[in-house]
Amino acid sequence: MISRRHIRVLVMQTLYSLNYSDSAFENINTTITKTQNIFEDKVEQIALNYYIAIHYLIRIVHYDQIVAGRAQKKYLKPTSRPTSTVSLADNSFIQKIEQSEVYQKISTKNRLENFNNQDLIKSAYQLLTATEEYNAYKVLPTTDSSSDRKIIETLWNKVVLENENIQALFSDEILGWELNIEPVYRLMSNLFKKNNDDALTNYVVQEYVEYGKELLQAVIEKDSYCDKWIAPKLKNWDEDRIAVIDMILLKLGVCEFLYFETIPTIATINEYIEIAKSYSTPNSGQFVNGVLDNILKDLTANQLINKTNLKSNG
Repeated sequence: MISRRHIRVLVMQTLYSLNYSDSAFENINTTITKTQNIFEDKVEQIALNYYIAIHYLIRIVHYDQIVAGRAQKKYLKPTSRPTSTVSLADNSFIQKIEQSEVYQKISTKNRLENFNNQDLIKSAYQLLTATEEYNAYKVLPTTDSSSDRKIIETLWNKVVLENENIQALFSDEILGWELNIEPVYRLMSNLFKKNNDDALTNYVVQEYVEYGKELLQAVIEKDSYCDKWIAPKLKNWDEDRIAVIDMILLKLGVCEFLYFETIPTIATINEYIEIAKSYSTPNSGQFVNGVLDNILKDLTANQLINKTNLKSNG
């Protein structure tokens, strides 16, 4: 499922896009509604990226039928035909997905048939058939659910994820692919473990979506109040050199300190350090850590921190 950390990332990205809007924060209620809608669209975009990725795995497997048909025409004499009886096109892992009514509805709803990049499909198939795993798979006397799953995992991990050319084709074909590859990877890993309807539909905990919307609302409503606590910690910093993303992360952190009682302060700091390292400048992790830590001390001294249920993992 989409992690709480990535929900934070989506909130950050939403606020970052808003930062350059002329209308940002002019009307609080309008801005809250707008940003929450953008945020929810981003969550749905991750799900769509996940479904398109599954769709292309299916199409790549189907390409084996085309290749087999060509081979059948080439080898006219029975004694000349390939001896392997294993067909990738008969892969049980893929067939289970295709035969699922849930997946069929997902495919229809999202018009997955429109995603039909033949260069991507052919290139990925050729790369797969060149792997040691595929050659070992083809000489099996018969396949089972385990061997069928493993060859699709090879297709996903060694071809789709590791090959730069395939990644470039996915990025060109799928809106938001580069931004969403991390949560899509998590969702696909879950699919390989379960391969059931639950793995197709339960891509995010609704509680996390509500958390993201509430966090957006808090940052927008309390923007000036957050600045009150952040500004004194930036006196020795050139304001023009502070990354916009870092400022957004600081405000998110302050809001979590103050308004999200079930999230431990250490979890908040650690999460925003890691996000800063991944999405901002090389020094951002250290910067966010130092500033949030100092703000937390001030908030604690003023008895403004009220945390409950601290068993939460953040």
